[in-house]
Amino acid sequence: MRNIASGRALWWVALIAGLVLGLAPVTQSVAPHVLQHVILMIFVPPALVRVAPVITSGSQLGAASGVGLVLAGTLAIYALHTPPTFELDVRNAAVGLLVHGGLIAAGLLLIVPVAGSRSVRGMAAVGLVALAELGVGALGMWLAWIPELVYDAPVGDRAFGLDPQSDQAAAGAIILVVAEPLLAIEVATLFFRALRESDEAEEHADWSAPAD
Repeated sequence: MRNIASGRALWWVALIAGLVLGLAPVTQSVAPHVLQHVILMIFVPPALVRVAPVITSGSQLGAASGVGLVLAGTLAIYALHTPPTFELDVRNAAVGLLVHGGLIAAGLLLIVPVAGSRSVRGMAAVGLVALAELGVGALGMWLAWIPELVYDAPVGDRAFGLDPQSDQAAAGAIILVVAEPLLAIEVATLFFRALRESDEAEEHADWSAPAD
């Protein structure tokens, strides 16, 4: 019981730290602002689910429902990174709160199908996270490699003295270097979970099979 309480406290600390970092005003540089986005859509949702498990409680989802939720979350992430929305996010504090709240919601859409009692089981869960990884990774690659300046951030000192194009490329690199490995770890975790469940199902089938 004490271990459970300690674990819950750590998740509360992680959630509060993620919200503080993700909601702090960063308005003059694209890269650190995108890092905030990564924190809000990749780090905060798992912590939120841990401290409020009711989010993922309920009847198990089917694979089709899981795909729908992951696609909805991925499309929401893209919508919240369109130039008009991103630039309003940077320039307007009220819009920024709405955008950042939307990123948390999008992250929850990605995690609900693979967490808690609602989780899609087996290799279907692995496929769902792989789908999310491809979607988020494509956004990172786009920002990292597109030669045009996508975001018109307010004029000011950029992070590490970067010029606007390099600042934008660094934002894409942050998505690829921070978000993608975490999703890859989740893919591997779900893969081994699926193997374990498959072995347990086979053992149960062997045990329950009538003897000849």
